[in-house]
Amino acid sequence: MDVTSRKLLTRLATSAVTIQPMLLTFVDLILIFLSVGISLGIVVPLTGVLVRFRANFNPKALQLDAEGGAVPHTGPVINSYFSMMMRVWKHEVRRSF
Repeated sequence: MDVTSRKLLTRLATSAVTIQPMLLTFVDLILIFLSVGISLGIVVPLTGVLVRFRANFNPKALQLDAEGGAVPHTGPVINSYFSMMMRVWKHEVRRSF
């Protein structure tokens, strides 16, 4: 090692960057909590509907009713994300009020 590289290494070693603590004001904390709350209030229900929509299973097996006729579907038919959203709204949100 030559003298200039040693000087550079010593300078880098001695001039360590000190991390100053970041002070948040009360207004900053309120804004952070509001933005996180609003984000979770939107994302969590939409994700729940997506999980229910993806897990929905419409079996194509035929079932016989009381008279012996074939019934093509055994449960509700959900074809779109928005129909699942309305079903979740009907079963979970409206019944809670």
